Amino acid sequence: MKTFLSVMAIVLLGSILAGCGSSPTQPKPIPEDWSFPADSQSFALCLYSPTTEVNAGQEFDARVVAYNLSGVFGAAGEVAFDTTRVEVYELVAGPFISPSTDALYLLRSEPSLLRVSFAATYRAGSGRVSNGSGVLFKLKCRAKASGRATFAVVGAPDLRTSTGQPIPHLPSLELR
Repeated sequence: MKTFLSVMAIVLLGSILAGCGSSPTQPKPIPEDWSFPADSQSFALCLYSPTTEVNAGQEFDARVVAYNLSGVFGAAGEVAFDTTRVEVYELVAGPFISPSTDALYLLRSEPSLLRVSFAATYRAGSGRVSNGSGVLFKLKCRAKASGRATFAVVGAPDLRTSTGQPIPHLPSLELR
């Protein structure tokens, strides 16, 4: 499953990045819906939520954010969570691997396994990669019950270059 997600992520990320263009003098503004806090110069993946307290029944987002990465052609991983307290009702591809005809995404919710899987990649031969920081995916969630909910990455997310080489990063995600 992990190998399949890795391959899908590389294929999907390649497709997405190839179709996006940006002005060299004026970067595209990121909508508030995709915002995330600035980080240090370290490179990492983390889970971020702009909301730290929610009431039962209330909706919130958890975002998979990439920081200070370069040459990202594909990404894949799984996020586990407590399904007795949280429902993930939608997975949305973020702008870090820009949605386009050159990018492919696989977003899958697996409630019986207490996790969601994500993969994104650019199409082979597109020449596209992502650099810098940004949101890879957004998990749209609903609080089902009171109490503390924990989100965690299952294993280390897989980040790859266009040649298939792994991109080193911190091995865990943290919901802030």
